Amino acid sequence: MDNYSLYKANQHIVPADDPKRWPRDCDKIQVWKLEEKQSNVDLALHRYDDALSGDVDLAVLVTNDTDLVPASEMLHARCPHIIRGLVIPTRKVGAAGDLEREANVSLAKLAHWVRRHISDDELRTSQLPDVVPGRRRASVKTHSWYAKPHHLAKMLEMARTVLRTEGDVLKWARRESARLCGRRPIDLIETDAGAVEVFDYIEAYIRDQLDKAGDQDDLSSKS
Repeated sequence: MDNYSLYKANQHIVPADDPKRWPRDCDKIQVWKLEEKQSNVDLALHRYDDALSGDVDLAVLVTNDTDLVPASEMLHARCPHIIRGLVIPTRKVGAAGDLEREANVSLAKLAHWVRRHISDDELRTSQLPDVVPGRRRASVKTHSWYAKPHHLAKMLEMARTVLRTEGDVLKWARRESARLCGRRPIDLIETDAGAVEVFDYIEAYIRDQLDKAGDQDDLSSKS
């Protein structure tokens, strides 16, 4: 499990008018600094342990951190049959869409292939399920991890008028719906067009329920 440390630190300011100025020539400001602890150690150990188990034939490392070089060297020496991939976390910058980072030479030479991007579809299909069962309680996907968190929030707000809890709404949203041509609301809200379909469906359902309740009231008054 990752641990974090939070502390105050003095950091150099990058001048907006001269972003390439050396840090020693820049002013400093005090900031809060949040750092992960043990992440690289955990990653290296689990990757090596998985390789030695004999249950994997492809090991992909998503990093550009040279702290992982020793573990990669050990993997190369002890498990040469395992295909080793390297993905460099990066982003496109500037009008030309240039990539921000190059692959670290030490890591790249220990990999069979190197990529500098991960597609949105690959990220989406690599996520854990929305709900992961646990011994004591289930782990639920954080709202901010959805592609369109504002669509999720609106769906929860609308459907709560019919279903009692957020858990009930999400349970409904994960089921295929005949009214939505066999698609799941939780998947549809990841696009603007799909979210409109879900919202229209909820509104129509609520309206139908109100109409039925009105009919029942009419019958009661007549009797």
